[in-house]
Amino acid sequence: MTSETINQIKEDIPEIKFSSWDIDRKIKIPQQLTPSLAYLCGILAGDGHIPNIKQKSRNRICCGGNPKDEKEFYDINMKRLFKEVFNMDIIPRDLKGGTYGFKFGSEATVTFLTKIIGLPRGKKYDTLKIPELFLEDKGLILEFVRGLFDTDFGLCLAKKYQTLQYYPQICFDSKSEKFTIEIWQTLKDLGLKFNGKVYMVYDEDERAKAGYTITYRFDMYGHKYFVDIIKLIQLRHPKHIKKYQEWLSVNKDNKKVLKLLNK
Repeated sequence: MTSETINQIKEDIPEIKFSSWDIDRKIKIPQQLTPSLAYLCGILAGDGHIPNIKQKSRNRICCGGNPKDEKEFYDINMKRLFKEVFNMDIIPRDLKGGTYGFKFGSEATVTFLTKIIGLPRGKKYDTLKIPELFLEDKGLILEFVRGLFDTDFGLCLAKKYQTLQYYPQICFDSKSEKFTIEIWQTLKDLGLKFNGKVYMVYDEDERAKAGYTITYRFDMYGHKYFVDIIKLIQLRHPKHIKKYQEWLSVNKDNKKVLKLLNK
C-alpha cells in the first residue's frame, strides 16, 4: 500500500487549503502512506492533541511529554520526523501544564491529519483508534503501534524476589477502553503471545471534577515478553533505550535472559 498515493486509496479526499503560514514555511502534505507517517500518527495518538474546530485555536496541533525524560526525544527524534513528513521545522519547548514539546498552527496539516488520516479532534478518547487507512498494511499498523509505544507505554523494573530491580514490566493504559482493547488485540495479531487482559483502574484525583479518574490498562510481565516486544518495537525513544540498557546490565549474568537474547 505504501507505493500507492493517498488519492488512489481514498477517493473522497477533501481539498486541502494552505494558510499563509503554510505557504511561507513551505509545508508539504504527504502523498503516500509511509512508515514515518504512521509512526508519527502513533505518537500523536499518544501525546498529541488537536483542538476542536469550534475553539479559537482550531488549526493547532499540540504534543508534549514529561520534561524529565523526554526532551531528547522531542529535540532530536520529533524534529527530524516532522521535517521528513511535512517539511516542517518545529521548535520544542516548555509548555503549560508542565510538559515539554511543541504546538503550532497549520491549516493544511490539521486538515490532512483529521480529514484524511482520521485522527480525532477535541476529546480524542471518544473516537481514538488505529486509522482505517493503515489497517490493510501490517507494516503501517506496526509503525503506528511503535509511535504509540514511545509515548503511552511504560517500562519499569521490579525487585520481585531479589534486592535489585531486575524483573521487567511493560504496561499500557488509556482513558479509552475501546482503544486499549484494540491495541491489546493488535499486539497479539502482530505475533506477541502474552497473558493478561484489559482491566479498569480507579485512581483518586483531586484535580478531576469527579474526584477520581478511570483508565483502562493491560500489562506484560517477565523477561520473555520483554525481549519479544523489544524485538518487535525496535526501540527509538531514549528513555526506553536507557531502561533496556539498565535491564541488560542488571541481568548480565542471568542465564535465562542470555538464552532469550541468543547470547
